[in-house]
Amino acid sequence: MITGQEIFIRKLIREELDKFGDDYDLNKHNFNTGDCDIYAVSLHRLYGYPLYVIRGYFLDPQLDEYDYEDCHIMVKLPNGKYMDSGGEQTKQEMISRAAFMNNVTRIKIVQIDEETALNTFSCQDQEEDIKRVMGHIKSNNNIEQLNEDYNSDIQFSNEAKRVYNKIIKNLSKIKFTPTPNDNEREFVEDTRGNVHILYGVKFNLQQLGEKYDLDILLVHRVGRESYHYDGDANRIVFFILSQTNTKDDLGVNSDLARLRFKSWVGEHIFIHEFIHFLDKNRYGDTYSFTDTSTREKYYNSPQEYNAFTQEIITKILKNKNKLKGLSFDVFLKKALKFGDDDFIKNLNDEYIKKLRKRLYQIYINILSEKS
Repeated sequence: MITGQEIFIRKLIREELDKFGDDYDLNKHNFNTGDCDIYAVSLHRLYGYPLYVIRGYFLDPQLDEYDYEDCHIMVKLPNGKYMDSGGEQTKQEMISRAAFMNNVTRIKIVQIDEETALNTFSCQDQEEDIKRVMGHIKSNNNIEQLNEDYNSDIQFSNEAKRVYNKIIKNLSKIKFTPTPNDNEREFVEDTRGNVHILYGVKFNLQQLGEKYDLDILLVHRVGRESYHYDGDANRIVFFILSQTNTKDDLGVNSDLARLRFKSWVGEHIFIHEFIHFLDKNRYGDTYSFTDTSTREKYYNSPQEYNAFTQEIITKILKNKNKLKGLSFDVFLKKALKFGDDDFIKNLNDEYIKKLRKRLYQIYINILSEKS
């Protein structure tokens, strides 16, 4: 490990910087010259990426045995690459930039927990700095780059599918609460600006032992059945219950909710809305829906493009054995049929190219899988 003297020197450097006050311009700061741990932990807390350290091993001449020195902390992305404040890099690129104080003979990248990350280069309380850096990352995150690679596509699709199946499996055990209840009023505004009370039931995913704090509302329809992720209220609303004279009856609504969710909310529908929730968690305040006043603007927003594309990918994965061995042109035609018709018809040239490229990554990875 690094020596006590080296830790003291690094601590002095950190204190000398006086770090990130309210008037400090984080855009001009190089996090890779002393604050890689803060940046990595901020990414870890925002997006759940695991933490890793570059570790060099050297022969300690005094002890005549091998010790190690840690020199840089970063996160690992779902696509297998690593990321620090310099952006996305391969394993070899990260190692090639590593700088050690000792004469190391072997270098490894090792996964670590958050506590280890925060205590490797500093003994100070860094919570306020982490909060500032998290805000900095969120405000500078470009939502237009909301395009996954193969590994993250699979990861998020499978995660949404897992949560959906858990709800289906536990429908009979879920304890619904009424909406609206005595302490709060639940409203929704339609496209004409009319406000409607949401009559129905709801539950939180944490009731099922999930880490996600997300309300699922199953309510009476306002017009036809529809579905909506409401990031401001942290909820997904499914308008699937039938209007009846007893629309505020908890027992009736609970029974109807169980029946309708299982028969009306298909896996692809839930995945679409849950992807919005996952993306909101990753991109924070920058994840806000842009102008969706027309179909073209709606389908060509990065948020909807990603959610509708995940619907297609989910269906591809379900049918991948039938799609193996096809040429890409044939694969693409079949894959596009899995998508929403309006989504496919209204994509502009830019997003058509993005979708084609994204589906090609799925295609070549399906081909490479062993049967």
